[in-house]
Amino acid sequence: MFLLLIEDDLAQLQALKFLLETLGHRVEATTDLASGSQRLGQTKFDAVVTDYSLPDGNPKHLIQQGLLDTERTIVVSGDPRAEEMKGRVAYLFRKPLSMGRLEEALGVLRAAKGER
Repeated sequence: MFLLLIEDDLAQLQALKFLLETLGHRVEATTDLASGSQRLGQTKFDAVVTDYSLPDGNPKHLIQQGLLDTERTIVVSGDPRAEEMKGRVAYLFRKPLSMGRLEEALGVLRAAKGER
């Protein structure tokens, strides 16, 4: 799958990008909503994996702009305010993230898209 990863913590961004690529995904990564918004406007991604608390807002802003396909979005956060995304996105995971749960969620999204 072709994923957009939005995470402001550089260590977490690099680790998650590496793990997702190891699982066979193509990953574009960015550290803020502005860059994520720009990429979403230019490129078609199969899914988005994003932190909730970003320096310039949260994923709600991308939803309000009509840029985020909520059925193909995974929010990962340690911020309790992220609970507001429950039911608004495909998956909401708390940090620390279980890679097994993330891999399973991406598998479900892949199957829904009709990929193997």
